[in-house]
Amino acid sequence: MVKLLIEEELWALKKTVTPKDVKTFLDRIAAQVSPQRANKYRAYILALFNHDKRYRPSNPVLEIGKYPEIREPKYVPPKEDVAVVLSRCTDEQKDYLWTLALTAARCGEINKLKVEDVKPHLGYLTISTKKAANSQTTYRNIPMRGFLAEIMEHRIGEAKKAGSEYVFFQTHRGSPIRYNYRSKFLRNKCAEAGVRPFTYHCLRHFSTVVMAQKSVPIKEVQLMLGHKRLTTTQIYTESLTTVPANVTNELENELLSSFGVATKSRNRRK
Repeated sequence: MVKLLIEEELWALKKTVTPKDVKTFLDRIAAQVSPQRANKYRAYILALFNHDKRYRPSNPVLEIGKYPEIREPKYVPPKEDVAVVLSRCTDEQKDYLWTLALTAARCGEINKLKVEDVKPHLGYLTISTKKAANSQTTYRNIPMRGFLAEIMEHRIGEAKKAGSEYVFFQTHRGSPIRYNYRSKFLRNKCAEAGVRPFTYHCLRHFSTVVMAQKSVPIKEVQLMLGHKRLTTTQIYTESLTTVPANVTNELENELLSSFGVATKSRNRRK
């Protein structure tokens, strides 16, 4: 964004930035990208000028309201589409997608999952998340039942052989580094399978729907997803929540049954 402001708007050359300058920029972002992106930039610019003492009394952004956002419902792929995409993946890709589906976690949370975060002897893995740069890191324990435990066992074995501290990793210049998921991978698999494209985050919504259809209590689903808004008390006093074991039982049983997956044998995962 700073590059946009300096190279395209040339605000750095002006002694005074007017509301018109800001609105012209934001209008273009709203038209060319999205109203959501314009609102995001608006917040950034507002904070930027609030930080500058010269502009605090007359921040040029204060006169500009938020852009109306039209958010379409999140796409939730049907089980049949998820199954056919999984069938076209390598074992490593299946492990990654299955882990996302069985934990309902965010990509970033799984990407930074370390071997030390997986505790087979306790029957759970610990996922951490940090919503903002200055926010507190929160943790939640996700029970590992059956198939997820198998996947973790295999991934830890692979990580140890490669000398990786991360459960999911890739090799860069001969050394293992944290896995960096690629959006093109899943999009290409959807194209190969001939199904409507869906994203990694769609799997999070997919898992949520599966749990809801299995009548998992909504508060337990929120624990699984790592959402803070359970109660105000929990938001400010608890940094660690443990997901009830029945939640992952219901999710895993339903997904394995739907996809016809057998456990205890990696070569049966097709």
